[in-house]
Amino acid sequence: LAALPKVAYFIRGAILRQLILLAGGKCGPGFRLEKGLRIRRELHKGWNIGANVYFGRDITIDCLPTASLDIGDNVTFTQGVFVGVCQGISIGNSTLIGEYSSIRDANHGISDSEKLIADQPMVAKRVKIGSNVWIGRGCAILAGVNIGQGSVIGANSVVNKDVEEYAISAGVPAKCIRMRPGF
Repeated sequence: LAALPKVAYFIRGAILRQLILLAGGKCGPGFRLEKGLRIRRELHKGWNIGANVYFGRDITIDCLPTASLDIGDNVTFTQGVFVGVCQGISIGNSTLIGEYSSIRDANHGISDSEKLIADQPMVAKRVKIGSNVWIGRGCAILAGVNIGQGSVIGANSVVNKDVEEYAISAGVPAKCIRMRPGF
């Protein structure tokens, strides 16, 4: 009886995998999915999910039909992660994304002060997160950011600029506080 929740998340993952494939996307085997996934737009060919990906409870994915969401193998999204894709987000292999983090490749336009912000077009810039990255709890990864492989982003950080490989960055806005040992 104790194994039922684990079996259920494999079943949910297998069902979503098939739906992604039917929509023309790609999804590797071993997809695991907890309860509460919200997909705000229809699945489409821009979804490219690797093998052994885990989505924790209450994940939200908002991926426009013209956008691409590329997630590598062995990636973990813990509880409450939000991913908003207007153009493209790429996440490398073996990356860990802490609970309640937000990854967005677009911002509301604000250039026309005569228009309401809500009525202005979104301004999108691709986001790239390398392999073997750890994004701590409650982080905001903003449009146009590249996070280098092997990096660590401290909890509750706002990443609005590129992060070099193997850097440990934290704060609002996030800044490199040191390099990982050996780098």
